[in-house]
Amino acid sequence: MHLLLENVVQNLVHLWMGQFKPEKIVDAGSEDYIIPDHIWAKIGEETVDTVCYLPSSFVRRLGNIVKDQANYTAESWAFWFMYLAPILLKGRFKKDVYYTHLCSLVGIMKTCIRYSLTHHEIDDLEERIINWVDEFER
Repeated sequence: MHLLLENVVQNLVHLWMGQFKPEKIVDAGSEDYIIPDHIWAKIGEETVDTVCYLPSSFVRRLGNIVKDQANYTAESWAFWFMYLAPILLKGRFKKDVYYTHLCSLVGIMKTCIRYSLTHHEIDDLEERIINWVDEFER
C-alpha cells in the first residue's frame, strides 16, 4: 500500500507538476506531461472544494494537493488518485495518452482493493500491470 501510494502515485503527481527530480526530468522538452502551475492551483482548490461535500465516512478532510501534500497519508493519496484525479485531471494534459495512462493505473488499483479475485482476474491483473509499466517506461 505505502509503496504504491506514497511512492509511485506521489512520484507521478510530482512528475506531472514538473517537480520530480527537476534536474533529471525525462523528456520534459519533447514530451508534454507537465501540467502548468496555474492549472495545478485550480486542481488544488477543486480538491478542497470537492471533499468538503463528501461524508467523512468516505474520506477524511483532504488539503490542497499542491500546498498540503505533507499532510497526505497513503489513505489520502489513494482517495485522491482513485476517485478525484480521474475527474480533476480530465482534459488537463496536453496529450490524452497521459490521462489514459492515469486511468489505467486507477483501474489496476481498484481491482487490487477488491475483496476477492478469481485466478483469471489475477492473471488479467498481472498482464495489465506489465502493460502499464511498459507504457510508463516508454
